[in-house]
Amino acid sequence: MENNEIKENTQQPAAAPNQPGNKGILEKLHDGSLGRVDDVKLNGANGNKIVNIMFTVVSIGIVLYTIYIGFFGMPTVMFHRISHVCVILFAAPMVYPSKIFKKGTKIEFIFNICCTVIGVVAALYALANWMRFYSYSLTTLDIVMLTILVLAVLEATRRSIGIPMVIIALIAILYCLAGPALPGALAHKGYAFSRIINMICVGTEGLFSSTLGTASVEIAAFLIFSALLQASGALQYFMRLAFAVAGGYTGGPAKVAVISSAMMGTVSGSTVANVTATGSITIPLMKMMGFKPHFAGSVEAVASAGGSITPPVLGATAFLIAEFLDISYWEVAVAAVIPAILYYVSLFNSVHVRSAKEGLVGLPKNELPSKRKSLKDAIFLIIPLALLIALMAMQFSALMAAIYSTVALLIVVNFKKDTRLSVKILVQACRMALKSMLSVSAACASAGVIIATLSMTGLGQKVGALITDFSGGHLIVALILTQLAALLLGTGLVTPATYTLLGVLCAPALIELGAEPIAAHLFIFHFAILGTLTPPVSLAAFAAAGIAGSNPMTTGVTAFRLAIPGFVVPYFFVINPTLVGQGDPLNIAIDMITAIIGVFFMGYALEGFIKRRINIVKRLMCAAAGILLIYPDYMISGIGLALGVIVIVLERLARRNGDKAQKQVSA
Repeated sequence: MENNEIKENTQQPAAAPNQPGNKGILEKLHDGSLGRVDDVKLNGANGNKIVNIMFTVVSIGIVLYTIYIGFFGMPTVMFHRISHVCVILFAAPMVYPSKIFKKGTKIEFIFNICCTVIGVVAALYALANWMRFYSYSLTTLDIVMLTILVLAVLEATRRSIGIPMVIIALIAILYCLAGPALPGALAHKGYAFSRIINMICVGTEGLFSSTLGTASVEIAAFLIFSALLQASGALQYFMRLAFAVAGGYTGGPAKVAVISSAMMGTVSGSTVANVTATGSITIPLMKMMGFKPHFAGSVEAVASAGGSITPPVLGATAFLIAEFLDISYWEVAVAAVIPAILYYVSLFNSVHVRSAKEGLVGLPKNELPSKRKSLKDAIFLIIPLALLIALMAMQFSALMAAIYSTVALLIVVNFKKDTRLSVKILVQACRMALKSMLSVSAACASAGVIIATLSMTGLGQKVGALITDFSGGHLIVALILTQLAALLLGTGLVTPATYTLLGVLCAPALIELGAEPIAAHLFIFHFAILGTLTPPVSLAAFAAAGIAGSNPMTTGVTAFRLAIPGFVVPYFFVINPTLVGQGDPLNIAIDMITAIIGVFFMGYALEGFIKRRINIVKRLMCAAAGILLIYPDYMISGIGLALGVIVIVLERLARRNGDKAQKQVSA
């Protein structure tokens, strides 16, 4: 940790076995001081004890309620969704400061309390009258209260995920009002404000849409599972296992970052949270072992982003994909397997090649945990994850799979004394689960507002038609337009919000142009996540740069470069969906193998190194070989393989001639 001040361009030597910095960090893996959850801070409550107690009671209540509906079923859909919104409107102003008034001041506290009370009262009004609303004859009081409800949801969204989503929602509402005054294809007949509020708040097409339903049921259940898993010390055990497996090899700490971030990312589903959790250990170790700060930060950022596209959990968005396509979550998870493998193989190879190029060795063997002991210690925490996968494979609902896995987790944590969850830690996990729900649920509720307006005005269909027109009917051009939209939105919105908007706007056009539905939606999903790595606003890379003490933009550009194969693969699984598990098993296996070889060659091209530095011609040949091998077509992949073999043969001959010349000079 103390090496954060090392300059960006300084090449550091490998650390000695007994170097205090290494020892201090690695000791955290042995003494149990790593991996426990920190209690949620109510930044908007100014330390008020009554509010803190209320937050605790509500968080415990929503956890117990989610488990209850898993076993016994839930009440009426509208009652459930409005109640969930009520909880969100209570909690968001307490957890997130307003950023309008100075944090910690009395006026800030009063403002936050007012936001909470107004939002909760509006939600309770909707809860008490939702059946009457179906008469579609809203009173003036109804319109006022529902307008307040919408504004309260947008305020909760602003606090939890930022202003961009709120701006989009407000523009969408204004678009409904201003239709007749707009030019050309954007024009529509226009709607009265009462009609807009009716569309947004009455029924399950707007604010209380199936998107919010997914967030309040399946996603909530998985967030509870994730919070309890983290509370059990999973990070500590997964990090130990990662260090034991990869820590001693070339570029060991960076490979540990890749493995541990993948393991934790599949559980947490949050790229930035993953960066801060695992990066606080892996980034300083990478720097100590000789990696430049910006590269250490970028490795952690790219590895953490990949966790959200890795089964079994895939972050929150996979549940939304299942909802959009009306398929099981298991089908989404299976489709995501090969792209996730390619993503991490590519990153792992890039780390290895860079380490070899820089001459960076692994950590000293005597500093690393025992492989056998690490696996033995971690296996009990892998049991609930294995059960989760098994239950989804057996076609259990995502809710039931998460609930049963949560129960299994609560049982297995008692196998070891240091993982038993005290009442205090259980309460902290409940509070953490509620906090995790805030951003996802607020984003999904606001997305519902936008979707309702798109439905009213027909803009969704118009955007799809525009994509088709601009692309000239070419799928590749439509994919590029969709990618640009996803990357743009992904810099300012959380992944579920980006995916939901583009799933409505762009996915239908891609499907109309010939893309398989699951491939089209996974394409949008991937680029919604990769937006966190894309400059100029690469949130994951900026978070990693803060830990690494590096330049944020340099770290972002490096992360973008490391993730380039991740930008290429989605195009190929849309062109030929064998890479998302669609088609004959033999074809799927062959295409996966050639694609894995392809990402290796792309890594060689990006780093310009195959056991030694290679010239620009060979780098271009490697890049071409990589792209052709990833392309899921036997003939094209065969050409790529032949080109790759030529590069390897030429490089071996060059190395052999170089070695002979060196021996002659030595002689």
